[in-house]
This record gives sequence, structure tokens and C-alpha cells, in this order.
Amino acid sequence: MLRRQQLHDAIERLRILAPADQWQIMSELDRAEQDYKLMLRYAFNSAAPDPERTRLHADISRRLRGVLLLIVRRAIAVDSPSLYFSTLRYEQTRPSDSIASLIGAYRSGLSGASLFARSTGLDGGQSLTPVERERSERRIFNRVWTTFPLSASDAEAIGSLWADPAMPDRLPVMLVGALLMGSLEYPDDEALRLLLDAALTGSTTRLKMRAATAALLLIGTRAGAPMPRAVTSRLDSLAETPEWKQTVLLVWKHFMHSKITDRIDGKFRDEVLPAMMKLSDKMPDLSSFADPEALMERNPQWEEMFEKSGIGDKLAELSKMQQEGADLYHSTFSMLKSYPFFNEMANWFMPFDPEHTDAVSAIGHDTSLADVVGVTPFMCGARG
Repeated sequence: MLRRQQLHDAIERLRILAPADQWQIMSELDRAEQDYKLMLRYAFNSAAPDPERTRLHADISRRLRGVLLLIVRRAIAVDSPSLYFSTLRYEQTRPSDSIASLIGAYRSGLSGASLFARSTGLDGGQSLTPVERERSERRIFNRVWTTFPLSASDAEAIGSLWADPAMPDRLPVMLVGALLMGSLEYPDDEALRLLLDAALTGSTTRLKMRAATAALLLIGTRAGAPMPRAVTSRLDSLAETPEWKQTVLLVWKHFMHSKITDRIDGKFRDEVLPAMMKLSDKMPDLSSFADPEALMERNPQWEEMFEKSGIGDKLAELSKMQQEGADLYHSTFSMLKSYPFFNEMANWFMPFDPEHTDAVSAIGHDTSLADVVGVTPFMCGARG
């Protein structure tokens, strides 16, 4: 009916499908019906053409699609085993929490008051411990991820994080991933508007780039669908900034590079690794020599074998692709997704942080390796 633009019939059918105890759904249907009646009344009483009628009709239709998604989502949430709905059911057991309250508690914890102290009624006056901070960040991520649709207070709380230059950007950057994944499940206009806001006014370059990437992905999935005025106005504002065009070109360039990831994996698996294994059977274990390069110079035959194998050319080709933005580490890091760390959706979007407890447990407090990883864009890009 929505496709045939039969809005009145669509509203009546949705009223039949909607649970009577869902005030949010019934209220949205009432508003949509009221706007539809006003549109018809103006059309009947005015002979002049109404340039806003098409936009208003599309807006009502878009809102009714949102109501339909709410009804379907509520039915699926009862017993779906997916990670999204399992997380949603957990969040529904804590109705007193909200995105704003969780972010407020997180801010207070960073400024000195311990979450543990507040939850137990003890006035500890302590800052968040690393474990408390990580637990709080995952909880906020999950709440944002599974909230649909975002309310005005939700959007205000998230936006306040993104606009705060004093806020460490680990959580704001993670919330870009939460909004992206949530909107891929159920398109949310407010989430898209927030991402465009962050791309325009984010407090760090990393936040702006991630938000722009997420927003462009979502816009691509909604090609042809009507956009609300709040979203189109943000796009107009971004179009007026000199760096937006370059940002869009850079993001799409990386999108295109991601399309050849399977080809790179295949080249490693089917060409480079077999050739290296075949060559290793004919050469000594160079790791047992103090100076392998000097050894190669004293044995030109081995160097000739290496050149004839074609490994050097293959590696040079892959190195050139990496310099152009291709991801050479995907095949390596993709094997790590079975680790328990990645059972948490939030951890897929966490930027590298040497102070994270898992990083500390793996590499200790020696910052040398952490510094190398932190300034290696190829490795961080593949991992994150």
C-alpha cells in the first residue's frame, strides 16, 4: 500500500497490526494521520498548486515505513537468536537506563566518580578503572546499537560527546560503529543525521572520517528512498565545505579498494605462499645465519633461484597495491575473528588503544610495540 501511495489504507492496516499497549507506535500513527488529513484538506480547499505536497506525502510515507519496521522488529525480538536481538533483549531488562543516563555516568566516571561507588552507594571518589571504563563503553555501544528509533534526547547525548574536544575519542569513534550497525538493521533517519553532523563538526579527524564513511555507506543502502529535510540540509551544509568533496572521493576510493580484497587474499594463498614454500625446500634455513644478506651474496645461485621464482615481482606488485590503499592484512587478521574478544560487537569498532586491558595483557606496558602499531596505518586499517 505504501508503494502504491495508499496512505489512508496503510494507516488503517498498521493500526490493526500495532499492539494496543505500544503508545509510541500509536502516537506516531496518530500524527501521520493528522498530517495526512491536513494535506488533503489543503488540497481540497485551495486551487493553487502546493509545491510542498509531494515532499509531505513522501515524509508521511517514510514515517509509516518506520512504524511498520517497529511492529516487525517487536515481533522478531521475542525469540530471534541473532546477536542483535539477543543484545536487545538484555537491554530491555534494564528499562531505567537510557543512552543519556549511561553517557552521563560515563562522563562522571572519567571526571573522578567511580561507577562502582555510585552503584553501591559508596562515595569512593575514584576515577573509572580500565575494566570499568571498557565495560561502560561496551554497554553504551550496545544501547546505541539496539535503540530504534533514536529519540531527541538520545541524539543530544551522543552529539554532546562528539562535540566535546576534551572527551577522549575512543567512545565517540566506537559509537559511529554502533549507529552504522543499528541503521543497517533498521534505517534510522536520526542516526544518519548524527553521522553527518559528526562528519561536519566532529572533534577529531579520525571521528570525522569514520562518520563520513558510515554516513556514505548508509546513504548508498538507501538509494532512491526519500530523505527527511534534516538529512538533506546536513548534506547541503557539507557540500559547501571545501574538504567534503575530497573526503567523499577518499572514502569511495577505499570502498573500491575493498572490492579487490578477495583477489589479494587469493594471490597470497594461491601464488605467493606456495612459491615461498617451494623455494624454502631448496634453500637453507637463513634464520640460523647471523647475516642472511651476506650469505645470499656469497651464493649467487640462491639469489638467482629467488629471482626466477617470481616471488620478488609478486611482492612488489602487492606492495604497490598497499601503497595505493589496498588491505594486505585482511587474510591474516580475518583469522582472528574467532577469538573471544570479537564476540562483542563493540570490539570490532574499537580504535587501537595501548592502554586497553587486552592490549596490556598481550604486550605489557612496553610501549615500543604499541607505538609501532599505532603509527602503522596499514595494520590498524586491517584490524579496525
